[in-house]
Amino acid sequence: VISQIKPMKTKKNEPMCKFVIEDLTGELWVFVPPKKMQEASKYIKPDAMVTVSGKVKEGFKPEDPNEISLEDICDLSCALSKYGKSLVIFMDGKTVMGEEDKDFKPLIKIFEKYRGTRPVFFNVNSINGESYLIETDFMVEFNQALFDGLDACIGGSSWQIESE
Repeated sequence: VISQIKPMKTKKNEPMCKFVIEDLTGELWVFVPPKKMQEASKYIKPDAMVTVSGKVKEGFKPEDPNEISLEDICDLSCALSKYGKSLVIFMDGKTVMGEEDKDFKPLIKIFEKYRGTRPVFFNVNSINGESYLIETDFMVEFNQALFDGLDACIGGSSWQIESE
């Protein structure tokens, strides 16, 4: 999450900035050079959830914090598309076995609409408390429209993207 933004200019009056990105483990300053500023500016907003990559630079003085010189930045949707490996749908065993009435057609339509290269798995919780991961023949492409469709169809807590 971006928590602070410090706009700056070069001697040639080119825009650049520094911002703080923080998570549960701490915070880190990110330097955005003028070459990256135009493409990065759409993501650099207070409270934006982003991923960054770049080279770590040591502070000028020992007491100065390290910072990252930005090479790439993207929002969470972009990050899921870049780094996500598979889609996991969480289901109750009673639903899968037909004991509870559930229409899977809307979910299948979403899979078909967003066909791609990433596999889809069902994580099924059985009545005995065991959890089973079932591989399907569906393959999807990760994008915000897929994520929105899944949220509308089965709810945001019923699916996740696995990165490994």
